[in-house]
Formats: sequence, structure tokens, C-alpha cells
Amino acid sequence: MREIKIKFTEYKSNWGIVDVDYYSETARALMIKDGYMKQFLISAEQYGNARFVEDEEIYCMIYTESISSAIPGFVRLPQAVDLLQKLRTGAIKKFIFYGEDMDFLTVGGPVPHLVKELNDFFGEQIDKVWITIASKNWSHDWGNINVVYNLGCLPYFLENNIEKIEKENIVVNSSKAEKHFYTTNNQPREARLHLYKHLLENRLMSKCEASFFFRHHQEQDKRYLVYSDRERDGDKVLLPDIDDSFQFPTRIFDNEVEGSYFFNCKWVNFPKNNNALIDLVIETLSDPVNFCSLTEKTFRPIICKKPFLVFGSAGLYKGLEEMGFKLFPGLYDADVLDDTTEFDELMWEMRHEDKAKAEFYKIRFAKFLKIVDRLADMDIEQLRELVEETYFNCEYNYNVLLKIIKKEKEDTLKLFSL
Repeated sequence: MREIKIKFTEYKSNWGIVDVDYYSETARALMIKDGYMKQFLISAEQYGNARFVEDEEIYCMIYTESISSAIPGFVRLPQAVDLLQKLRTGAIKKFIFYGEDMDFLTVGGPVPHLVKELNDFFGEQIDKVWITIASKNWSHDWGNINVVYNLGCLPYFLENNIEKIEKENIVVNSSKAEKHFYTTNNQPREARLHLYKHLLENRLMSKCEASFFFRHHQEQDKRYLVYSDRERDGDKVLLPDIDDSFQFPTRIFDNEVEGSYFFNCKWVNFPKNNNALIDLVIETLSDPVNFCSLTEKTFRPIICKKPFLVFGSAGLYKGLEEMGFKLFPGLYDADVLDDTTEFDELMWEMRHEDKAKAEFYKIRFAKFLKIVDRLADMDIEQLRELVEETYFNCEYNYNVLLKIIKKEKEDTLKLFSL
């Protein structure tokens, strides 16, 4: 067993830098029990027959906010000056900004400014600095910065469910499904509330195995939400307001109340999933253009060997194909949701990026709902036949995912090595 000398810390804007209690058996057991994402580091360690030993030779600062706020916040901390000095003396040989979760750095993000801040602060030590980002933007140029695009700690969600399938001999098979769609929606974001309203008003809930907003049901004991309860992304408004007289019942699956929030949100409800033909997914970040951001929500149907329909950023399907996954042209045309031609036209017309993005979002979301309605209008037997034709693509995607998880571990160990 090889030892990797590495110091794990965590950065948050309201904390600064704090030590991560990773090394004790008690701390590691708690990470696994409560479902913390950092347990992926344990999985990578075990995969490589390695042992992470607490030592600043490699300094890994895990950030859970966007890199666009983590870098400016870090370089202004007094601790940062001490760490820079250790880089200069060689006490620290590699410094890593490690993105734990999906990143919100999108088109129009301040990449040139971040590159300048990093170079101004680290100076001649910049070649020892690495950044990992759990999203992909094809328009960003990081210049001389070492950047790795990966899935962050996300693979632990996926691996836990795969292990559960194998350990409990769970059969993932929706060939006898009685419902059209399976959808789980934790946080009440704009598009999820509008999807829910659409399903309710068009009497489509009977065609769904659906859960909505279990965290609010569990932690706040709310049985109904209104639109003003939604998660907000600053002052951004992408879809029309829904009057608070419209109530959204919280709906939960039985496995969403078994443990802590992080524990509950990672598990697939396999009986419910097997009873639906297609997974409907509203990704966390769905408004950027020419951008791919993925969370466990998109990968869950791949674990269950199912076709999926995802409303995410314009570029999500392009990103999936670049990762090696196959899509489902017999069910819908993914280009309809990825094509940015209309955005370019709106930019030319409006000459204002935020306004163009908001209008383009409405257009894309309407196209997404149109696909949902077309599939929902099909007789269940007709849809079942179309889904059966996706069998080989679904099996293929599952095997691609296994390879990706393996590569993520290998790449993480490589990153954590000199």
C-alpha cells in the first residue's frame, strides 16, 4: 500500500479555510453514514490501494462554492500568504483547488479576471497550482493555469447505488412499467415548479412516479409550497411568476425520510423507478449556453439502464456525447434542446446577454414541455415499444458510466500525486 502525503482543507466564504477531519476512522465512518460527498476520496483511496497521510506536501483545498468566488476569497485570506510561502520553500509541492460539486461558472464568467488574480498572487509558483472544475464550458480559456474538468466528488452518489444493486441483487428493469415518467425533484427551483404545475394542470401526475421537495417536507414539515418558496439564483428571473395562491403539495418517496438530507438525496427508489419508462430530469443549472453541468440527477437513469429526458444547460447533451454516452433519437431530438441558433439571434436583436438568455430559456423550456406532452400522449404500450428499442443504448451507457467512475478514481489519484 502506497502512502500519499496530502492535507485536506475546505474553503467557504463564511468560514475561510478549515481543516477537514478525514484521517480518523471515526470521521471516515461518519462521512459514509451521513452520505457526505467527500466519501468519494475514500473510494479513490481504496481503489488505488493507497493511504492518504496527513502532510502538506500536497495541499488540497476543497471548495463547495463556485471557483469564481473561491479564488478571490482565498487570495485575500491571511492564511493564503502563509501557504504561498510554503510553496516557495517547497514545504508544499502542489496546491489544488478541488471542486467538490458542480460549478456555476458559466458563459460570461470572469475567467480572465480569475486567471489574472491567480497569476498575481502565486507569481512564479503558478505552475504548482491546479484547479478542478465539475462542469464544462467550451468557451473558457484558462491560459497558463492547470485546469482539470471532472465530476468532483459526484461519483460517490453513483457508486453507492451501483453497490446497492449488486449487494441486494436488485433487478433494474422497467419492461413492465405502468407509468410513463419517473422524476425526483429536491430543491424547488423555477423550472421544477413550472414542470410540477404543468403536470398538475394537465392531469399528468397519474402517469408519473414523482417526488417533489422532500427536504422541505422532512426538515420544515411543509406539506405545501408556493412559488415564493423557490430557490433563487440572485435576482435572476427566467420564467413567469406563479401566483402564491397556487399550492404545490410536497410529495415524497418512502426512502427519502430514512436518514440525513445528504443520505436521502443520493438514493434511487428502485421499485418506483422500475415502474416508469422514462426519467424526467430538471438539472440544477439549466440556463447557461454552450455549457455542460451534470449532477447525480442525470446519471441516476443511466444507473437504472433507462432512457432519460433532461432539461439542463444548452450544451448538456453535447457534453454527454463527448463523455461517450448514447442518446435516444427514437424518443426525441436532443438537438432541439441543445441548439443555440436562436440564442445567437436573440443576442443580435437584444444586444443584452442576460435578457437574451432569459428569453432563450423560456423558448427551450417550452420545447422541453412539448416533448413531455408528446410522450405523455402516447398509449403506455406504444411508449413501451419505443423504450424497448433503447435497450442496447441503455446497456451501453451503463458500461460507459462504470468506466467513467473508474477513470475518475484513477485521475484523482494521479492529481493527488507528484
